[in-house]
Amino acid sequence: MRILLCVLSILPSLCLSAEPQNWYEQRERGWFWHEVKEEVVEVLPDIVEEQNKSESTSIEQQPEESVALDSAWLKQNLEVLMQKAIDNPSDENIAAYAYANRLLIDLGSRFSTRMKEYMELEQPLQESARRPFSAFALSEFSSERRNAMTDILKAVKDKSHMWFFYSSTCSFCMKQLPVLKGLKRLYDIEILAISMDGGTLPGIEEFEHVFDYGGAVSQRFNVSVTPSMFLVNNNTEQVIPLAQGMHALPELEDRILLVSKNQGLISTEQYALTKAVRDITVFRNDEGEILADRRKLESDPGYLADLLKQRLQEVPAFGVTSIPQKADEEKVPEVNYTPVKWN
Repeated sequence: MRILLCVLSILPSLCLSAEPQNWYEQRERGWFWHEVKEEVVEVLPDIVEEQNKSESTSIEQQPEESVALDSAWLKQNLEVLMQKAIDNPSDENIAAYAYANRLLIDLGSRFSTRMKEYMELEQPLQESARRPFSAFALSEFSSERRNAMTDILKAVKDKSHMWFFYSSTCSFCMKQLPVLKGLKRLYDIEILAISMDGGTLPGIEEFEHVFDYGGAVSQRFNVSVTPSMFLVNNNTEQVIPLAQGMHALPELEDRILLVSKNQGLISTEQYALTKAVRDITVFRNDEGEILADRRKLESDPGYLADLLKQRLQEVPAFGVTSIPQKADEEKVPEVNYTPVKWN
């Protein structure tokens, strides 16, 4: 009996040790005292392997998406690849940036080669049409320009003349005098020498000269330095500033031609023949814009090139002679010939 009582006294203490001694410590559990244990489902290895196979198969069945490794892709990703290589210079990151950079170089090299090949055969875009590069062609180009300049400046002298303001104590005027003598001998341009101090220069007697006593003429045309040169339009009697200070003969020639063009003494076409670089552009005169068809620009890749090419082809290139088109009634007769057979 004693043993039974001892066992009964120990059982309550064993049961209470698994749970909190105080009921109030578990009051949040409420009346739902019955707890259900979670069932552990054992997955067989064959099922796991079958699931992995199905996932890999679904990934392989997805359509492959291609990306063009072009300049647009490089513009977006090259800097990213470089930053990755800088922050983490692993072999993979370094290789990705290095080969992407090589792709960029090869794209540029391919473009440069194709551009060079195209330009060699596309006559309207060749810069040699504006000014020859080879000594052989440049010599002829310079000769043609010099002949045109001589004819045009001789035509200018019939419509204008020059004024040369000088001082007898001006050393620069003394150096400018031989240049003006050469200008007169080459083109027969009439030059009026105007002394501002009442003195003369040795050799000035080759020109018609006057003295500006009191400086009335100098003040009227705002002449404050010597030498000063003006071009005078014989028809309108307009006096146009030409140059101040010493200038070489080529500079004076260019300025006389430019002023003559602006004054209408020579035409724009005549002036173009005297320029060291031919004015071959897509623009016409002072035209500031070119109008194009928006729809054709967006739909036809060759429209823009054809539009600008037509404008460039209107000016013949150097080294070619345009053959005049004959009238319809002046047709060249056909020539009948028998091919020669060689033994």
